[in-house]
Amino acid sequence: MRKVILWVSTIKPLAVKILNSTESLAAHKEYQIVCQSTGARPNAVIQWTKGKKTLKRIKEHSVRNTTVSVLTFVPTVEDDGRLLGCRAQNPKVVGLFLEHFQNISVHCE
Repeated sequence: MRKVILWVSTIKPLAVKILNSTESLAAHKEYQIVCQSTGARPNAVIQWTKGKKTLKRIKEHSVRNTTVSVLTFVPTVEDDGRLLGCRAQNPKVVGLFLEHFQNISVHCE
């Protein structure tokens, strides 16, 4: 009887990007902000941040080394000038991550 060993490589994300702009958002209006990560093996886990705060209102799905995360975001005037961040991390290895940031620009309706 032969033994078969499968070797699955662990790879950090190759790309991560916030797909829609946060350059002109109306205060108190709900937005769906999308981040996409590709190339991680196993699939990346995506974490959203606003400044130093972790954001929780997300939905995430993965298909064939692509992870898409959708953040439900309602900006306030106080968010103007802050950074919105999307971090894609390999869940198996600490430190294997990529990040993408955008400035938030909020205006009153």
